[in-house]
Amino acid sequence: MFPSYEVRLRITEYIMHVNKKLDPAIRIVLLAVPIALCLSCLTRRELVRVTRPAERSDIDIIKSGSALIRSLYCDITAEAVDDALWRKLRTARAYSLVPGSAARQRIPPLTAFHVMVKNTAPTPIRIEKAQVRYGAVARDALAADEIAGRLKSPSYSVYNFCALLSPRRLLEEKDAAGNIDYDRDTISSKLDFVPPNDTVLKLIVFDRIPVEAGTFKLLIRITASGREKIIDFDFTGRDYRTNGEDYNKMMENDAGKEHD
Repeated sequence: MFPSYEVRLRITEYIMHVNKKLDPAIRIVLLAVPIALCLSCLTRRELVRVTRPAERSDIDIIKSGSALIRSLYCDITAEAVDDALWRKLRTARAYSLVPGSAARQRIPPLTAFHVMVKNTAPTPIRIEKAQVRYGAVARDALAADEIAGRLKSPSYSVYNFCALLSPRRLLEEKDAAGNIDYDRDTISSKLDFVPPNDTVLKLIVFDRIPVEAGTFKLLIRITASGREKIIDFDFTGRDYRTNGEDYNKMMENDAGKEHD
């Protein structure tokens, strides 16, 4: 594994300290090491997971990462939580605990979805269960205590997973997580159902889906008026090297969609 920035910095400081005690010829050789480490910082390409909804006739792609399905009972928007959204969530008072050092905060190694449910029926609806399926594998969504058992490092202590997995009522209509100010635009909901005309949002979290899975399904089961309905989304996950050709092309396409 490539050494972190902090490790490279300490190596450089140690070499510079020892360098003062050596003869000039050896100094030149050792000076090349911190220079190489610095250059590696500039050229390193970080590996990132990009998960996007697959296009389907019954799905409206609202933005590059947000998909909407309209049904008889509700409108459901699902969006994969990427690194940028994790960072946004941990800075919201609605979702964060007492913050530690920013250098120690890490992105949870989980597959998560930001889900918004708008009740378009005249009666309450409930979100009963969520699941992901890929190949022959089916995984249920994790509860907050299960996540806490997996993420015991202090690096994840800033995240309030009880709050993240709990519903919040959206006070004004938004089509994607990037447009929401969670402290201003949402309030906590203690109801175990979605009232008519209300919109609630929450995170649905799973163990990390392996990149080899490629395409997978997110299934959300709801009940309304005593009837059950399963709404499913198709997503595709892929790992990219930042600044790689494919990654840059994808980001350019996303920027074009944002301005359409």
